[in-house]
Amino acid sequence: MLNPPETHSIEVMTYELQQVKARLAALEQEKRVARGWRSGLLVAMAVMLVGNLAWGQLMTFSPDAPALADEVNGNFTQLRTWLENKVGPVTTPEVRMRTTTANPVLVATANTASGAAIADFKNDNLTQGIGIASDGLFASGSAANQNLTLSARGSGQVRVNGNASVTGTASVTGNAAVGGNASVGGNASVAGTLDVGIELVNCNNVTSGSPCVCPAGKRALGGGAFCNGNNWHVNTAYFPNSTSFAAWCEDSSGTNQLVNVNVICARVL
Repeated sequence: MLNPPETHSIEVMTYELQQVKARLAALEQEKRVARGWRSGLLVAMAVMLVGNLAWGQLMTFSPDAPALADEVNGNFTQLRTWLENKVGPVTTPEVRMRTTTANPVLVATANTASGAAIADFKNDNLTQGIGIASDGLFASGSAANQNLTLSARGSGQVRVNGNASVTGTASVTGNAAVGGNASVGGNASVAGTLDVGIELVNCNNVTSGSPCVCPAGKRALGGGAFCNGNNWHVNTAYFPNSTSFAAWCEDSSGTNQLVNVNVICARVL
């Protein structure tokens, strides 16, 4: 820095002009540093939002280089486009997620024990909600007692395609259709129709003692038999196992004859 002259002259004015130039240069350097910091922040935001998308679509900035407003605004416009493609318009309060590929629209992972929450959704007052664990759904929130309801829409059904196990009380207000086995450890209350696939299997004119077998996945609930001939009678009828029913038919001489066997089958344990 120059020492100021002692007299008020051209030298004084020259000195003051040099001081102004130096100050302007320092301010310009500070602006460039700030621009570089904002550019770095913009890039960091982009990393979090767009993942593996092509970086060629964003303008990058270098230290000590000016950042034009159009370039900065263009980056923000591109980030907004990517953001809205993932979670919906920024002008709406809800979050919308969609994908045009076969990949899941949302993937959440957590290093938690079995039964612990991976995701938890609650109402505004935090009293009720629903949680998602690695092995099930559960009611969450501060309320001591909460219902957990699965509701179909219109004429749709809530379906269980595998085996269903209920350790407490099961209450069904509509119709219940179980595609697999249903195990209820407590009480079961069904206000509508419980469909367990009951059907009557007929085995006509079979050899006495031949089992009449239920379809795969069903068990025998009951059975019956009758003979065709006069003075013929059912000698013995029983369940050879949990999935069939058998009977013997004898004529008046005690000879085994063909028999008609019926068995009632259903999807029960």
